[in-house]
Amino acid sequence: MKDLKKTAIYLLALSLFTSCSDNAVFSSPDGDNGSLGEQDIQAIEVSKENTEVHIFEENDFIELPSPTLPRTDCRYDGNFIDNGSFEEIDQRQGLIKNKSLVDLFKNKGWDIFADLPSSVGNENSWEALKGVGVEVQSNGVVKQSPYGVLVIELDSHGKNSNSSIHQRIKLCKGEYSLSFVYLARSKKENDNTILISLDDKEISEVNLTQTGDWVQVHQTFKINKENVYDFSISALGIENTIGGLVDGIFLLKN
Repeated sequence: MKDLKKTAIYLLALSLFTSCSDNAVFSSPDGDNGSLGEQDIQAIEVSKENTEVHIFEENDFIELPSPTLPRTDCRYDGNFIDNGSFEEIDQRQGLIKNKSLVDLFKNKGWDIFADLPSSVGNENSWEALKGVGVEVQSNGVVKQSPYGVLVIELDSHGKNSNSSIHQRIKLCKGEYSLSFVYLARSKKENDNTILISLDDKEISEVNLTQTGDWVQVHQTFKINKENVYDFSISALGIENTIGGLVDGIFLLKN
């Protein structure tokens, strides 16, 4: 039964990555509408054939040694995503319940934040791009994550609840692997969609219905132009404050 369940989830998720063609090449950020003139075939290449989706298992867990170089170095040997597991905490207050990230780390609960702390210095890692902000939840509000105490939900709060967060990352030419874990909260179709983009170009989109399992999503893509890119995560679909949960985001250079 477990293998059948995994296969069903894989096939359903794979069928939902339809917005990427079998060999899609996206234009650079200054392209007008994604047309593929010779001068535009440069920024990002993504193929849905390189997508893997399955129920999270113990051997999927990613644990990296401490990086030896800064993220701005093309030879960086760590996770290009700052605070990808959302475990960085401080005393900043939430917008709805006035809970701090420290409070949420210690006690079960949730709140909405306009930004989240960085693992380096006093800067922010994530900042709100659209909507009211990012909902940070403690483990136990829905289901414990493989990657620590705190998780995020972007179908977050209020009438227009679908939100986005982003951060800027420097990427050099080469192939990259994106992975993250995802949990669908709702049983409704089109109600748990999570979209990950670079400069508004889709890298990965997943939209499952509730299974009760954390799902591992893995996508490879190619960067053809060294640049500072805008990495964003967005909620799409029905806006009802119940959507897909995300944690453990890793972007590694192959």
